Amino acid sequence: MNRPFERIPRWLRLTPGQWAVVIGAAVFAALVGFVVQSQKEDSYAATARVLFRTAELDRAIFGSPVLSGSGEPERDAATNTKLVVSNEVAERVARVAGLPANQAEALRSRVSVGASGNSDIADITMTDANAVRAATLANAWAEQFVQTRIAADRAKVQQSLDAATDR
Repeated sequence: MNRPFERIPRWLRLTPGQWAVVIGAAVFAALVGFVVQSQKEDSYAATARVLFRTAELDRAIFGSPVLSGSGEPERDAATNTKLVVSNEVAERVARVAGLPANQAEALRSRVSVGASGNSDIADITMTDANAVRAATLANAWAEQFVQTRIAADRAKVQQSLDAATDR
C-alpha cells in the first residue's frame, strides 16, 4: 500500500482547522509588524568632523605653551569631547539655527560625539526627522564648537598680552 502522508513529519500533519490557526497567526504577526513600523518616525543622521587643536600649535606660534592642554592626549580628547556637547555650544547652535533658547537641551539630546580612531579628529553626529536639517545642524554644531574654542583662545591670548604689558 502506498501511503504518501506517512513521509510527512508528524508535526506537519495538522488538521485544516489547525492550519488555519497557524496561517492566521502568521498573518496577524505580519500585520502587527507593519503597523508598528509605519508608526515609527523616520530618523536621519548627519556627521560633521572637527579637528581638535594640536598641543604644539601655541608653542609654534608663541614659542611657549599658552593655549596647550594638560599634556595628556587622552585627557585633552575627553575634555574636548565634553566641550563639544556643552550647554554653551548647544545654546550657540540654537541661536544660529533660529531656535528658541529653551531648545538647546533638546538639541543636546540628539547629538553625539565620537573620536575618530586614535586621532585629534572627532565626529559630531546629529539625528533629526529631516535629512537636510540633520546635516545643517551637524555643520552648525561643528562651526559653533570651533567658534567657542576660538573665543576661548583669544581670551587666553589677551590675558597673556595683558600680563606681559603689566610687567
